[in-house]
Amino acid sequence: MLHHKFLLSVLLPAYNYSFGVNRILEPFSKLDPSLVGRIEFIISDDSDLILANKEIQKITNFYKHRYNFNLKYITGTKTENPIDNWNMLLEQSSGEFKQIIHHDEFFMSHLDIVDLLSKLNSAKHEIYILKLYTTDKFYYYDHIPNLVNRFLLRFFLSSILLINYIGPSACIVFKSFSAKKFNRRLRWIVDTDWFYRVFFRNNKIFFCDSIAIVSESNYENSITKKIVGSKIYLKYKELVKINFKFNFLHFIFLTLWPIVKIYVFSSNLFRKILIHDRR
Repeated sequence: MLHHKFLLSVLLPAYNYSFGVNRILEPFSKLDPSLVGRIEFIISDDSDLILANKEIQKITNFYKHRYNFNLKYITGTKTENPIDNWNMLLEQSSGEFKQIIHHDEFFMSHLDIVDLLSKLNSAKHEIYILKLYTTDKFYYYDHIPNLVNRFLLRFFLSSILLINYIGPSACIVFKSFSAKKFNRRLRWIVDTDWFYRVFFRNNKIFFCDSIAIVSESNYENSITKKIVGSKIYLKYKELVKINFKFNFLHFIFLTLWPIVKIYVFSSNLFRKILIHDRR
């Protein structure tokens, strides 16, 4: 049996966004040192913005020396696109489980991390799916209920290629041997294609309804923000690239999906959660 030095590898593509890096790391600093010692942090910034890199370097040094983080900061690596950076992080990491957290995502609370580490330590499952909240300046909003996700992933996995009902990659924590490389030929469906391949023929999935990841509604620095053209056309082109076979069930799924969105929207009208109430 392969022995891993770390229980969890937390992988952070930095995107020149020092505030985001600090916000991701800060909840981990509240953990007991014995738990911190079981986590590996790898941050990679493939940009050439010297000032931003220095700011991130300062943050990483603070957490390494003040809280004894097992942290590696990789900079100056030139990649052709952000996806190469993500794949490099997957290759560099050595934890038993892995999680990719982008600059605009973070854990709701350090208590969620404690709960997650406890579940990972039991090693009963290979993939853990976390609850997702999106946020604006003042409120958190529920994403798609996990009840819906459970049904679709079990009985209709290919639907994930049409609609991303999971959320960002930070919403899944996965065994190292379940790790798949992101398809660098894709842009619009790069996450959903990756989800599909990670989940394919894997029944050891656990939905963590009590553990939350927050994703900012604002996506100014996201990979999809920079994509120009019709979203539907671009998605269709990329589905053709991966030889997706559209059938009648997919048509029904796309027809019914707006009903799910209306339910989520109406629920959020009554369940807005003030940010300071969950900190």
